[in-house]
Amino acid sequence: MESPISLKEAIKKINELKNEYYFRRESELVDLNDSVSRELSETIFADSISPEFDIAAMDGFAVRCEDAYPLKIKGSVYAGDSMVMFKCGEAIA
Repeated sequence: MESPISLKEAIKKINELKNEYYFRRESELVDLNDSVSRELSETIFADSISPEFDIAAMDGFAVRCEDAYPLKIKGSVYAGDSMVMFKCGEAIA
């Protein structure tokens, strides 16, 4: 059994294999709606972070585990909204 290689050597080998075997296709400009199941021809970087805060992307409730039930639903927060503070006995949907 061969000994493990360094991370630097592994990345070099991966790049060599990618350059040898990866099939490069021509680039074309398509409408965003037609871009499903396609790949980018170049790396792109976002100009800003969205949403601004780390928040859940799923439906649910924000609660404090120390609170007793029932809780009063105080409001709603959606992806991209600013953070919301809530008090003891309250929940955010």
